[in-house]
Amino acid sequence: MAQGKRYYLDDDEYGVTPSQLKRLGRKKQVAYMTAWFRRNYEDPSYRTPRDAGQFIYLWGGPYDAFDVMLAEFANTLSSDRAWEAAQEVQADGTVEWAPSEHHPDRAGVQAAEPDERPDETPVEQLSAELLRRLHRGEERWLGKFGQVDEWISCLTAAKLPRIRRDDDEANPPDAQP
Repeated sequence: MAQGKRYYLDDDEYGVTPSQLKRLGRKKQVAYMTAWFRRNYEDPSYRTPRDAGQFIYLWGGPYDAFDVMLAEFANTLSSDRAWEAAQEVQADGTVEWAPSEHHPDRAGVQAAEPDERPDETPVEQLSAELLRRLHRGEERWLGKFGQVDEWISCLTAAKLPRIRRDDDEANPPDAQP
């Protein structure tokens, strides 16, 4: 028999079911909600790749805490409780969230160790991961535009080194407008 959904606090090994959560007091409900949120979402500055200073939400996002809380707990608790829990997790100023390593969207995604690919820049690592996801059919948003094949060929070409000929200049002049 499959186990039902449970919510946990850091020091709670048994957790509570949604029906048990519904019967708890306000403070306990908010505590369980924020613990669930912090397990599944994190500040994007922790592990989300960047390009030119902008976060690249490879695994989804950015997520809004209130929207996420409302979606998760709508059948169990009131929107007021979701708002209260969202305000608590945003108290440090973080208002956009990325999925953590425990988030269902990241299930099966192995995080690369920093020294695993020492010669690749974060953009190269991101390109390689996106290419793997495209081949596995996980990036459906590109299919909406009918561009999956184009992305695969572009990302594959971007990984290939440029072959210089003997008559190429070592430092070609900038193109003139």
